[in-house]
Amino acid sequence: MSFTYTIQAGGASGIFYPVFSVDYRDANFLRYPFRVLVQENPLEVSVLNKPETFVTGKKEDITIHIGNPRDNQVTGVTVIPQTGEHEITPTSYFSGVLAPDSSVDIPFSVTPYGDSPIEFTVQYQNGINQHEISYTLPVETGKKSRKQADTVLSNVQVNTEKDYYRVTGDVTNSGLETANAVVITSVDPAVPVFPFKVYAVGALKPDDFASFEVTFRADENVTEVPLRASFKDNDGNEFSSDTLVELDSGRGPKPKKDEERFSPLIIGVVGALALGVLGAVWYSRRARG
Repeated sequence: MSFTYTIQAGGASGIFYPVFSVDYRDANFLRYPFRVLVQENPLEVSVLNKPETFVTGKKEDITIHIGNPRDNQVTGVTVIPQTGEHEITPTSYFSGVLAPDSSVDIPFSVTPYGDSPIEFTVQYQNGINQHEISYTLPVETGKKSRKQADTVLSNVQVNTEKDYYRVTGDVTNSGLETANAVVITSVDPAVPVFPFKVYAVGALKPDDFASFEVTFRADENVTEVPLRASFKDNDGNEFSSDTLVELDSGRGPKPKKDEERFSPLIIGVVGALALGVLGAVWYSRRARG
């Protein structure tokens, strides 16, 4: 015969030996102690990889590590992040059965919008009992990630054309990630002009560089002009940085004045016509007299 019982453990952990007893009608009885192991060990939760500093609006990948230190398997393992002010994908993750002394790594993508911590709730079943534990991930946001791409301008040379400046140089990606859609242009107080109002470099891998060329106009009293290098990360977030370029005061191109727009030939023709008109007027008056 088989006998099935449901046992509820008390408040202490350890090994216990409850006794199974059977009394016979016309005979003696049976006493059988059986072993019951009571554990309080919950699942262990930790984070394997996360950025040192989160950047607001920039998606980062993290990995939640869950281990089972118990002597028995647990089932129905589910991880649910409490999003709050952040964007987290996936919104929940079902792992299922977790064997004794085994672990599972669960990936999440986090886009932070503040410094609020993220709480991960892990739900699982031990036999017929439902359990849950939580893990809090602190979030510290900064202006810049340690690994993100970083554009640096070097070998900058300033040349003067007829009525604008032409600046050439190199742009290098000194970061640890790829800089996508790199664009170089000049900003106020400069006025970008053709032929290179904006110079599109394209993608720059870490430690890669490319040449650029921009053209702009600036007033005579302007001595410094910022060049702006902008790029996008793999998630489409845009970043930019400015580099000041020195201009030689008083030696740059000067816009043409109104009186300089007329060539000597045109001035001579206009003068001859004026003399002819004056002569005709003088001659007509003399004929009348």
